[in-house]
Amino acid sequence: MGTILQIPQSGLATTDEKLKTKRSEVIEVLKACIDGLEYTLAEREDNSDIIAKWMGLNSAQGMKAYDYVKDTFLRNGVPTDEQSNAYIAMLAATAAVSADLQTATIFDFSLAAAAAKELGSIK
Repeated sequence: MGTILQIPQSGLATTDEKLKTKRSEVIEVLKACIDGLEYTLAEREDNSDIIAKWMGLNSAQGMKAYDYVKDTFLRNGVPTDEQSNAYIAMLAATAAVSADLQTATIFDFSLAAAAAKELGSIK
């Protein structure tokens, strides 16, 4: 998928109120997600088994499926500018969103970046 569409494949959302009142809680959730990403990328066999079970595949097929998708996972939970811009382009083509929309209008990765920095995932 990542070689076809260079866009973030998933994400989290919350309310402005939660961001204002529970910032540290949000960062802790994001850190847990980043830890999960690190585990996903480090434990090929375990994750291949999970994929195989979830999709009804044999072990070899699970490994192949894992290998196809592993590069779509972000290393630190923060998409690149290229990925964010590609997402806007996809929305422009499919959802009547202006292609000129600035990514900051719909994305705020500052807390994800802070969580990654705390974990040492971003220098």
